[in-house]
Amino acid sequence: MLRLRRCMSLVLVLGVLFLRKDCLAADNGSVVIKRSSFPEGFVFGTASSAYQYEGAVKQDGRGQTIWDKFAHSFGKVVDFSNADVAVDQYHLFNDDIQLMKDMGMDAYRFSIAWSRIFPNGSGKINQAGVDHYNNLINALLANGIEPYVTLYHWDLPQALEDKYEGWLSSQIINDFATYAETCFQKFGDRVKHWITLNEPHTFATQGYDVGLQAPGRCSILLHLFCRAGNSATEPYIVGHNALLAHATAVDIYRKKYKGSQHGSVGLAFDSFWYEPATNSTEDIQATQRAIEFHLGWFVDPLIFGDYPSSMRTRVGSRLPRFSKEQSSLLKGSLDFVGINHYTTWYAENNSTKIIGILLNDTLSDSGAVTLPFRNLKPISDRRANSIWLYIVPNGIRSLMNYVKTRYGNPPVIITENGMDDSNSPFTSIKDALKDEKRIQYHNDYLTNLLASINEDGCNVKGYFVWSLLDNWEWAAGYTSRFGLYYVDYKDKLKRHAKDSVQCANKQHSILYKFSVNTKMNCSQSLANPSTFANNASIVIKRSSFPKGFIFGTASSAYQYEGAVKEDGRGQTIWDKLAHSTGKVIDSSNADVAVDQYHRFHDDIKLMKDMGMDAYRFSIAWSRIFPDGSGQMNQAGVDHYNNLINALLANGIEPYVTLYHWDLPLALADKYQGWLSSRIINDFATYAETCFQKFGDRVKNWITFNEPHNFATYEDIVGLQAPRAGNSETERYIPGHHVLLAHAAAMDIYRKKYKGKQQGSVGITLDSFWYEPATNSPEDIHATQRAMEFYLGWFLDPLMFGDYPYSMRTRLGSRLPKFSTSESTLLKGSLDFVGINHYTTWYAKNKLNNSTGSVHNDTMPDSGAVTLPFRNGKPIGDRAHSKWLYIVPHGIRSLMNYVKTRYGNPLVIITENGMDDQNIPTMPIKNALKDEKRIQYLNNYLTNLLASIKEDGCNVKGYFAWSLLDNWEWTSGYTSRFGLYYVDYKDNLKRYAKDSAHWFKNFLASS
Repeated sequence: MLRLRRCMSLVLVLGVLFLRKDCLAADNGSVVIKRSSFPEGFVFGTASSAYQYEGAVKQDGRGQTIWDKFAHSFGKVVDFSNADVAVDQYHLFNDDIQLMKDMGMDAYRFSIAWSRIFPNGSGKINQAGVDHYNNLINALLANGIEPYVTLYHWDLPQALEDKYEGWLSSQIINDFATYAETCFQKFGDRVKHWITLNEPHTFATQGYDVGLQAPGRCSILLHLFCRAGNSATEPYIVGHNALLAHATAVDIYRKKYKGSQHGSVGLAFDSFWYEPATNSTEDIQATQRAIEFHLGWFVDPLIFGDYPSSMRTRVGSRLPRFSKEQSSLLKGSLDFVGINHYTTWYAENNSTKIIGILLNDTLSDSGAVTLPFRNLKPISDRRANSIWLYIVPNGIRSLMNYVKTRYGNPPVIITENGMDDSNSPFTSIKDALKDEKRIQYHNDYLTNLLASINEDGCNVKGYFVWSLLDNWEWAAGYTSRFGLYYVDYKDKLKRHAKDSVQCANKQHSILYKFSVNTKMNCSQSLANPSTFANNASIVIKRSSFPKGFIFGTASSAYQYEGAVKEDGRGQTIWDKLAHSTGKVIDSSNADVAVDQYHRFHDDIKLMKDMGMDAYRFSIAWSRIFPDGSGQMNQAGVDHYNNLINALLANGIEPYVTLYHWDLPLALADKYQGWLSSRIINDFATYAETCFQKFGDRVKNWITFNEPHNFATYEDIVGLQAPRAGNSETERYIPGHHVLLAHAAAMDIYRKKYKGKQQGSVGITLDSFWYEPATNSPEDIHATQRAMEFYLGWFLDPLMFGDYPYSMRTRLGSRLPKFSTSESTLLKGSLDFVGINHYTTWYAKNKLNNSTGSVHNDTMPDSGAVTLPFRNGKPIGDRAHSKWLYIVPHGIRSLMNYVKTRYGNPLVIITENGMDDQNIPTMPIKNALKDEKRIQYLNNYLTNLLASIKEDGCNVKGYFAWSLLDNWEWTSGYTSRFGLYYVDYKDNLKRYAKDSAHWFKNFLASS
């Protein structure tokens, strides 16, 4: 259980502790949550631990634990108490079971005291201990209560601490495995839910970093607080051994007992939720690191087989390494994820490094400072008794969505959630039973948990209240009361039901019912697929979006400009491809396209009339450098100066893409273009030239458009230019060079131009959203891999400095490596993330005999098959393009994924739209009636708005693809994406479709 979390850090950072005990009443509102609102089979229970509940520390052969020694040491417990008696559940368990039965609880989570089974930690079994737990388990089952059994809840046998320093030695792995197997043998015929360890993060940091819990080891401030320990290394060693002990126990269970006992084994992780203290990139990234150093430290190895990349990078050699065999043993060694969650704090970047210098410990390694307040204002007006426990109900919903997104939606059980009151000697029992704040706490947290399940699709299976009874709260002793039942420590430990119990009992069908705060503030909501899809009746207005939100349209030079042989423009790879027989479906080319090179003034007028804020266009590299490098073409510079000036004169902001697939052919001929590292310098030179020539007016730059697309299609599948190469060996080389070219250009801009031009530089990444084809763990994990091999391939290096772990492990030597200096250059080399999103597909695990994805050739490497249908049924209505199914909630899910995985960076939707078929015989009048496009735009924008307003996603702009019908690459002119119809038969005249009128009205609405 989370206890005295970060108190030492608070003392050292601030010199004082916030001791405020007031609370503000929740706003009035009537919310009724019913047990029946939760899914069928959802489990409700209460939780406890042996050391905090049992007492009887010297009875029936129980051995001493590290907490016995610690609690009896002077000054370690705030009220100088101990748990020798605790609440005496060792003798009173039958009475307590009756309390749970009367409440209607389904389950009871308790822990077995290792030292009752093996008094010395190993060796001879203590039969009296086995008998006690048999009696407890049998009594629970006789009363219809399912046992959820924790094997280790911090009470290590003292004999093992004396023998080899306990968790600091790898010897403990085998001893724990033996103890765990003994429990499986003795109790597994009836226990179907095992939890190996409770909060390894807590006992590693509190016991070995700050020394506030047993065994009380630390080295902070030159051993001022502890006699022995090393705060910089020991917590990592302890955590490492704990993970391997868990995996070993699970391996034993699966191989020897699961087949006959049919149980499941998980682990209970503690986790705060963290929110950025500010919207700065530094604080957002620090928040992500805070979560990775807290929850990810232990969950990542058990899901992915290794520690988070941020830990491996920042901790270096102090972080133990897993062998390949250990990694394989760890990966997937969870049947469910237990989460102990109580509160939410802010996180901010540790810019001064003072804390790290002062503490030199694991808690400062993340480079994040976590506090429950900012600008001296607490994160919530409501606080429990514990100084760390602020009441922030939406945090549990955010955390559930984080687990869903990062770890592929595993089964989750909330193994602890609750709050404490002060144990004041001056409060009468009558008054102490009036725990309205606890009632509000549980209602508000359960309301958010229910939303995470029903609205967001989080795979939560149970909820355990901490705790049934007031109890001995570790270093806080008896000063803190977390129970639903009041324990009278002065009168034979009598139990008295608090009001929170009465509320649960009031009606059989109602879990809690009372006046509560209904404001959700849920920062991680993901739309239910049925919420918005195909609902054109929802009216959205421009004024609904945040002030300053940008609306625009998007284009690209090759698809729009034409004039391919005018004013010194060089040939591109697409010129060559489009003129090759059979490469474009209608045998067309873009020599003329929609002739925006000559008609940009007219098109700007269209945008101005619509009320657009911005126009995203690309510069043709071969207009600036006809040969890709060498002599600059002034006529090309003049053209883009004229375009930029005309946009600004009409109040339209230019968003300029430097590369939208049209590589100068000279570079492909010279050194195979993106397959050569030489292109990095040539691109950087081209980019800098653009910064020099246009940066005084262009404040928003995009280095590349969809590198995933042109890296996979151009150099692999051969569907697009240049159609050469070996996809097996060259598959990941172009993307590698693109990333380094982006980072090189960004480095130049920041060092030489940002100070005076005050612009921002991002990249545009394309991304489908993927949903699991089934709820099987295999398909859920495959879906996560699909996202990592698609969006993560490029965004992970730019955020974290390296490729996703799944890519590195699955691809091995075929994936190029970044040097340390390259990784440093890449990491954080984004001012914003551009996202091109059109559709959502299903993903499922790829069996050996299954086919790959239909839309690119890298996905098979991910072990995922991605398809737009399952069981023969499509995922949604379809546009003209065979890949473009209309699934509006996907954009909301994707925005939340980006928020969760990447720390809520600034996002601009740089493309979104759908196409109609270009039917030559269709009258223009009919072609202008594009109701499906209106519904598409309305529904996607509705979901995007929800991601901003309801979920807190940091989206700042939206660009429709596209202003005009245009030349659609290998589809030629067969596809029409425009808001304006282009008549290819009559001098390329533009006609406003109904969607253009809709968009104009939308932008004018308030």
